[in-house]
Amino acid sequence: MPRCPKQPEVYGELALAIASEKAKLSPELDDEVLAGPTTCGCDLAYMESVFKTGALSALSAISWHPYRSGGPESVTEDYAAIRTLAKKYIPSNATAVPPIISSEWGWATCFTAEGDPTPCIGGATGGSTVSRSQQGAFLGNIVRKLLQFACSIAKV
Repeated sequence: MPRCPKQPEVYGELALAIASEKAKLSPELDDEVLAGPTTCGCDLAYMESVFKTGALSALSAISWHPYRSGGPESVTEDYAAIRTLAKKYIPSNATAVPPIISSEWGWATCFTAEGDPTPCIGGATGGSTVSRSQQGAFLGNIVRKLLQFACSIAKV
């Protein structure tokens, strides 16, 4: 199955449509948060393309996944860059940039030659990848342990 390419314009249109429908259901959804564009890493070009659609006016928060190879301290520059970018696109009636949230966090185990995170499936890069069979075996071990744990609780 082919992968869907990044389409920031479509994402932006979707965020605006969701916000419009959410407003129609007010007050039932007033406390719900619409966050986006949820990039893996600090993809400023993608975020800017989304923000150019006006989607920032629809978002309660800016979300992203700050995967990295360095320590957690390295995230502060990315937060500053996202905030600076968002300031260019906040609606005129907004008082501040929406909160920036990390909606997922982790350290990748495989990287491209440029140091960017990359999927660890395959084997094309030798020892730096995890094969599908290794992932399957690992998942099997997790499932077995979860079942053992669940069964031990059921006996108590």
